[in-house]
Amino acid sequence: ASGAFRDMPRYAALDPVTLRALWGVEADYLTTAFAAVEAQHGSFERYLDAVLGLDAAQLERLREAYLEM
Repeated sequence: ASGAFRDMPRYAALDPVTLRALWGVEADYLTTAFAAVEAQHGSFERYLDAVLGLDAAQLERLREAYLEM
Protein backbone atom coordinates (compact mmCIF):
# COMPACT_ATOMS: atom_id res chain seq x y z
CA ALA A 1 0.00 0.00 0.00
CA SER A 2 2.81 2.45 0.75
CA GLY A 3 3.96 2.28 -2.88
CA ALA A 4 0.58 3.59 -3.99
CA PHE A 5 1.27 6.83 -2.14
CA ARG A 6 4.81 7.53 -3.36
CA ASP A 7 3.57 10.74 -5.01
CA MET A 8 1.91 11.78 -1.74
CA PRO A 9 4.85 12.12 0.69
CA ARG A 10 2.76 12.58 3.81
CA TYR A 11 1.21 9.12 3.24
CA ALA A 12 4.28 7.39 1.79
CA ALA A 13 6.09 7.95 5.09
CA LEU A 14 3.47 6.01 7.08
CA ASP A 15 3.89 2.36 7.92
CA PRO A 16 1.58 -0.20 6.24
CA VAL A 17 -0.47 -0.84 9.41
CA THR A 18 -1.27 2.86 9.77
CA LEU A 19 -2.08 3.16 6.06
CA ARG A 20 -4.49 0.25 6.32
CA ALA A 21 -6.25 1.86 9.28
CA LEU A 22 -6.57 5.17 7.42
CA TRP A 23 -7.45 3.89 3.95
CA GLY A 24 -8.83 0.43 4.57
CA VAL A 25 -12.36 -0.69 5.19
CA GLU A 26 -13.23 -2.73 8.24
CA ALA A 27 -16.66 -4.27 8.77
CA ASP A 28 -16.72 -3.15 12.42
CA TYR A 29 -16.02 0.47 11.42
CA LEU A 30 -18.85 0.41 8.90
CA THR A 31 -21.25 -1.22 11.36
CA THR A 32 -20.44 1.44 13.97
CA ALA A 33 -20.78 4.28 11.45
CA PHE A 34 -24.14 3.04 10.17
CA ALA A 35 -25.41 2.59 13.73
CA ALA A 36 -24.40 6.17 14.60
CA VAL A 37 -26.11 7.53 11.47
CA GLU A 38 -29.30 5.63 12.28
CA ALA A 39 -29.21 6.73 15.93
CA GLN A 40 -28.85 10.39 14.96
CA HIS A 41 -31.06 10.49 11.87
CA GLY A 42 -33.42 7.52 12.11
CA SER A 43 -32.24 5.94 8.87
CA PHE A 44 -29.44 6.19 6.37
CA GLU A 45 -31.85 7.57 3.77
CA ARG A 46 -32.83 10.40 6.14
CA TYR A 47 -29.14 11.16 6.67
CA LEU A 48 -28.55 11.35 2.92
CA ASP A 49 -31.46 13.76 2.59
CA ALA A 50 -30.90 15.93 5.68
CA VAL A 51 -27.10 16.09 5.74
CA LEU A 52 -26.05 15.56 2.14
CA GLY A 53 -29.15 17.02 0.49
CA LEU A 54 -29.72 14.04 -1.81
CA ASP A 55 -33.24 13.71 -3.16
CA ALA A 56 -34.91 10.44 -4.16
CA ALA A 57 -33.83 10.71 -7.81
CA GLN A 58 -30.18 11.34 -6.89
CA LEU A 59 -30.24 8.44 -4.44
CA GLU A 60 -31.67 6.14 -7.11
CA ARG A 61 -28.90 7.12 -9.54
CA LEU A 62 -26.29 6.32 -6.89
CA ARG A 63 -27.91 2.96 -6.22
CA GLU A 64 -27.89 2.14 -9.93
CA ALA A 65 -24.23 3.13 -10.25
CA TYR A 66 -22.85 1.42 -7.16
CA LEU A 67 -25.09 -1.46 -6.12
CA GLU A 68 -25.50 -4.85 -7.70
CA MET A 69 -29.11 -5.94 -7.75
